[in-house]
Amino acid sequence: MPIQDIWGSKNIKTGRWRILCAVSPGYGITDAGILHVREDNTVDKLPWVSGRAVHSVWFNDPSFIFTSGSGILRWTPLGKWAEMGGADVIPANTRSIRGIAENDFFVVSDFGHIGHYNGVSFRVMQPNPDILFYSCDYRNNVMVAVGEDGRNAYVVVLRQKAY
Repeated sequence: MPIQDIWGSKNIKTGRWRILCAVSPGYGITDAGILHVREDNTVDKLPWVSGRAVHSVWFNDPSFIFTSGSGILRWTPLGKWAEMGGADVIPANTRSIRGIAENDFFVVSDFGHIGHYNGVSFRVMQPNPDILFYSCDYRNNVMVAVGEDGRNAYVVVLRQKAY
């Protein structure tokens, strides 16, 4: 199964790393899911939502895992996936998710959508509907996304103003 994305974070309380991989056969949804790579190098699969693709995984606190793919999903401390946003938020496949906190992350998608979650709601912008975004990262109040339109490569940089 192709690994689409990988993310890891250290649990501040235990000092242990949690490493997760988003696996999906490209555009397919068969056997999609989240792999957990343990410190002893064994791998197990987290429960996943049937019929949903997963392209990216991100978390700050291992109790709250966020994914993108067929919508934007959140793993809760209750051990369930909850949808945060589907076609009503971003009407396209979401490709990458990165953030700095559970109330401050970005999602990028096909057809040029960039969504920012502020802990309450998403703000979505579409600088160019021809861009297919592949990945993004977000640090120090700067979000960078990369993609292409079939002819040109794009790098989009968003800077958050300090108030």
